[in-house]
Amino acid sequence: MTGIASGNNGARQRVSLAEIEAAANHSSAITMPSKSKNRGSDCNPIPRSTPITLSEVLLALDESLEERDRRIHNLFQFFDISGKGFLDHSDIEKGFDALDIPTQYKYAKDLLDVCDSNRDDHVDFKEFSGYMDSKELELYMIFRDIDVKHHGCIKPEELSVALQNSGILSSHRIRCMNHA
Repeated sequence: MTGIASGNNGARQRVSLAEIEAAANHSSAITMPSKSKNRGSDCNPIPRSTPITLSEVLLALDESLEERDRRIHNLFQFFDISGKGFLDHSDIEKGFDALDIPTQYKYAKDLLDVCDSNRDDHVDFKEFSGYMDSKELELYMIFRDIDVKHHGCIKPEELSVALQNSGILSSHRIRCMNHA
């Protein structure tokens, strides 16, 4: 995925999310979870809480609250290219366009329609952060549902079952893919 960032002269240029994340590791930009921490294996079993909490998500991402706050803040700044301190319809559309996400995509529409909780036609950081909290919890819930063995990663057989159960793939198509 690519996005648009302001260069030194204020002009927008295309950048990838990987570049944004890489910049985050060297500044206060979006910080992604450190993969250098000792995980012991390729999976990261996480104690499960019910209901799912943001603390559980942070543990699964191997990310501190400060790292997450910085990541969310810098994602907000990515959309707030002009530095107004809030996002309007145009900022959100340009941000999604820069990331090659059509505005009719479900989460883009949610961001446009749902974030503005006080209906002032602006999405401030608090509204944006609340939206990100709910979406990360939703995505982690989906991950946890697919990770039926509770070992902190999704194994191919778990993904296969999830795709079958959702009706996305038939067992016949999965068998064909496994033999290809």
